[in-house]
Amino acid sequence: MRNISIFFMVRRNDELLKDTMSEIVNQSLQKIAKGTGIIFIGTIIGMLLGFVGRVVIGYATQIESDINSKL
Repeated sequence: MRNISIFFMVRRNDELLKDTMSEIVNQSLQKIAKGTGIIFIGTIIGMLLGFVGRVVIGYATQIESDINSKL
């Protein structure tokens, strides 16, 4: 009888450990996904700002060359 109760106690502890480990893994995966999302969004914003900068520089250069050609 005592062996059976010890078996159930050990089994219950194993289940608790598995639940705790799965919670830790889930939390870790959520943190990784959040960080990846932040980096992805930052990359997209950086690329858009770079594109806008090139357009502005191209437009300013075109205006400057038009001004110089009229002189």
